[in-house]
Amino acid sequence: MKDGILKWCIRGYDGLEEFYNCKIPYTHISEKQLKEVLKRLVARHLTEQEIITSSLNKRVKSKTQLLEIQEDSKNGHLMCGSNPYYTATLKRYPIDRN
Repeated sequence: MKDGILKWCIRGYDGLEEFYNCKIPYTHISEKQLKEVLKRLVARHLTEQEIITSSLNKRVKSKTQLLEIQEDSKNGHLMCGSNPYYTATLKRYPIDRN
């Protein structure tokens, strides 16, 4: 389907259960901004200490990767968090002609 609107589909999961779903038009947010949104959504579920250790320099031994973005650029897919976690996938949606 070449016709349609590109949108980022953001989903939040707890295990396999989806608890959040949102669509944002591709032209309304940059990929850099989207990555920050994913980190912020994940941070809502972390303790203050987990946020701090996730934000440390990479060379610090106690750094965690709870706020790291995993990318599959071939498929337009981003993920952040462990559990709960959030994903963002670029998809083309049909144009609503009504």
